[in-house]
Amino acid sequence: MTKTSGLPDLWGCIFPGAEVMKVFVNAAGSGRGVENVKIMWNDWTRDTGYGVHTDKAIAEAWVTALTTRYAPTKVQEVLTAFRSTSTTTIKGDGVTLKYTYFKGPAIDERLITITAP
Repeated sequence: MTKTSGLPDLWGCIFPGAEVMKVFVNAAGSGRGVENVKIMWNDWTRDTGYGVHTDKAIAEAWVTALTTRYAPTKVQEVLTAFRSTSTTTIKGDGVTLKYTYFKGPAIDERLITITAP
């Protein structure tokens, strides 16, 4: 948990191994609950010692778990987006899931942000 004076709290989990899979919960501030939940996978496209697409199964398992929790009717749609290279917004079950993709020279960032409308 990260606490910085004047900023909302941030809870994070960085998974062991290559530390490329992360889950974050951002507080809304002033005791207003949760701002968003984020799933980030730094997808290695060049081998730097851990192989390529390191921890893909873990990333997809977390995408499935959190989508099942927040938008159970959209699991397959969100997984399809997560495997793609196109930014996509999916509405479902009282939340918005926004997938963004950023291509890097050796690592691609795949990020899903879950927010309540």
